[in-house]
Amino acid sequence: MTDAFENLLAAVGIICDAKEHRRLAEKANDDSEEEVEESEKTVFRRETRVSTCLSSLLLDTAESENTENRKRKKRAVPLQSLVRSKIAKVASSPRQERETPEWLLDVMREMRGAQGPIRLIYVKPLTPSDVKPGPSRLLIPFQQLIRNDFLTHAESQAIWNGLGTILVNQRSEQWDLRIKIWVMKKKKDSLKGTLNYCLNHGWNDVVKGNRLKAGDKICLWTFRCRRVLCFALDTE
Repeated sequence: MTDAFENLLAAVGIICDAKEHRRLAEKANDDSEEEVEESEKTVFRRETRVSTCLSSLLLDTAESENTENRKRKKRAVPLQSLVRSKIAKVASSPRQERETPEWLLDVMREMRGAQGPIRLIYVKPLTPSDVKPGPSRLLIPFQQLIRNDFLTHAESQAIWNGLGTILVNQRSEQWDLRIKIWVMKKKKDSLKGTLNYCLNHGWNDVVKGNRLKAGDKICLWTFRCRRVLCFALDTE
């Protein structure tokens, strides 16, 4: 595009010189008709060259703008769309489930309005960061989920700002928690990173109440009570 622009400037200058030369020649009346005709031909060729350069410059500019627009649209993919695609990928191929523990059925019978479907979504050994008081949260990576179809449509929209939930254990003890989506980005201002569900706002109380420590293997089940998302914590 730079070469075309330079050629355009040069051609414009040549045209101006040629027109000025023709004006002076006609004014002085000392040029032959052949010279005037040749001058007119030179002006025509220069004008044609300017038109060609200008067209090339405009095409290069339009192509550059189109390329930048395509890159900008590619970068503008909403994070929610990326998350939804990852949720669908996990939910479409749930791994084999375990049999629902009897204690969970007993707890649900004690709770008023508790109902299924009951889903096993997560099994893992706890890490040191899962039980430290400082972070006070349990991270559940999408890629480690057994299934990711436990949210309703309304919950999948509200979870970005945090969603109230209840966690119960084998002794029918209950804790109020919040769950939200947590993106651990590899680089700042990047869409690439690890997607997690995060249980917090009371997780330290769950750790203390169940005497959880690093290395303990836990299972998380989901169900509903009066339309509220509930988690059941099973320890092995």
